Amino acid sequence: MKGDDGLRDFDRPLDGQGKKDAARMGRELARRGLCPGAIVTSPAVRALATAELIAAETGLPEDRLSTDERIYHADAGALFDVAAGFPDEWGNAAIVGHNPALLDFINAAGREPIAELPACAVVRLEFGAGSWSEISPLSGRVTALLRPALPTPQGGRHP
Repeated sequence: MKGDDGLRDFDRPLDGQGKKDAARMGRELARRGLCPGAIVTSPAVRALATAELIAAETGLPEDRLSTDERIYHADAGALFDVAAGFPDEWGNAAIVGHNPALLDFINAAGREPIAELPACAVVRLEFGAGSWSEISPLSGRVTALLRPALPTPQGGRHP
């Protein structure tokens, strides 16, 4: 499906605000000591750009950033499959993808659902499993929810 700009949804670039938000969220993850050990992203242009900016701000080595085509058209179950395939040596990892699948995954994984997941928000889920292959619905909990700055009524941005 093509948008008003003639681009397929998959090919839409990350806009200027999205670039600022992704870099800011990467810096915030680094500041809080929540840097991912790996990032697996949708190959869609805007998701990959988001992942690359976060990786750069958190100092993630290039070989720890990869794409997975399943993420682009995923549902919550597919995202569980993606995460269950992570190597255990990663310890912690991030999925960069798309709504509504990400919100559905988060709410299926944790016991305390969240109402919304704005663009470029970061949710940290902790699972009690000893291996990525053992994660399952309701086996995780949300331990952090970071949102990019909210627009002000005048159209600017909050700091």
